[in-house]
Amino acid sequence: MPELREARAQDLPALSQLTSWVWLQTYADQGVRPAFAGHLHETFSPAALEAWLGPGHRCWLAEDQGHLQGMIHVSLDSRCPVAWQQAPEAEVGELYVVPPLTRQGLGRALLAHARGQLPDRALWLSVWAPNERAIAFYEREQGRRLGETWFELEQQRHLNWIYGWPALAEGAGS
Repeated sequence: MPELREARAQDLPALSQLTSWVWLQTYADQGVRPAFAGHLHETFSPAALEAWLGPGHRCWLAEDQGHLQGMIHVSLDSRCPVAWQQAPEAEVGELYVVPPLTRQGLGRALLAHARGQLPDRALWLSVWAPNERAIAFYEREQGRRLGETWFELEQQRHLNWIYGWPALAEGAGS
C-alpha cells in the first residue's frame, strides 16, 4: 500500500496532471471541448492548486516509490447544500485515483485517512449522477445519499448527488 501523506508545494505539477487525467477520464467521454480545457486550467493548474495547501484546505496524497497514485482534497469552509448534520462539516472536493489503479483500495484508504484526520467533522461530497462507479464506491463506503445539487459548465447544468458521512468523533456537534 502506498504512503499517505500531506501534499506539498513540490507536488503541485504532478497533482495537476493527476487531477486533469482523472477528470478527463470521467467527464470527456465524447472528447475534449474548449470549455473543458478552460475548466481544467482554472481548477487544476499548479497555480490554482496552491490554494489546497493553504488555510481552510487539506490535501493528502497516495504515493508509491515516487509515483503519485491518488489524492483527496477537503475544503474545511464549504457548507453542504443540504442540512443534515449538527457536527462541523467539510467538503471532499476531489477524491481521485489514477485510472489504472482503481479498485485496489486506494480510494478507500484515502477516504478513511481524511475521516481519521478530521474525526470531528462530517464529510460530504457531490458526484455526477451518471458516474455509476463512483456512486457504487461511495455506497460501499457507507456514504448516505442526502440530496442533489447541480454543477454548471458552459451554461449547461449537470445533476450531482450529494453523499455524506457522519463525524467519527462521538458527540461531535452536540
